[in-house]
Amino acid sequence: MSGSSNDRELQQDPIPVISSGDVLTWEESQAMIPLVSSIVRDLMGLANDLDRCEEELTGLPRLNELDWRGRSKAYALQEQVATISQDLRNAYLELEGLHLTLLNAETGMVGFPTLVNNRRAFFTFTLGEKSISNWCYSCDPTLRPVPKSWIRTVAMREAA
Repeated sequence: MSGSSNDRELQQDPIPVISSGDVLTWEESQAMIPLVSSIVRDLMGLANDLDRCEEELTGLPRLNELDWRGRSKAYALQEQVATISQDLRNAYLELEGLHLTLLNAETGMVGFPTLVNNRRAFFTFTLGEKSISNWCYSCDPTLRPVPKSWIRTVAMREAA
């Protein structure tokens, strides 16, 4: 490393670099929790806003049955639905760009891709949790606790 200002800026990047394709370690996954929490919180809020706007819009009579104020409200709601839908799409794309999967939109559970016994799996994190404590195989939704040895290995590396 040359120590140039560009190198220092790269070191301060808060998003861990995924070094092995789309497979993350527990440590890399854990480091992403603040960012992922923010994205999932946005996703859930946007989904609620979209449901509310669409429900309000479908509750209105047809446009040709509305007066000027009613049409204005309907058009404003249609605009809100389009804007929220785009924001929601962008949030999903942000998760996808991080190689993450939203496993449960209602609870805010996210899957961080990893390998366990050479099988595709996820470390799982649900909005509101403080750390990653479970994992599951990608084809089996059964949550299993992350073995302490996986976490201890990370702690030992940090201490060294």
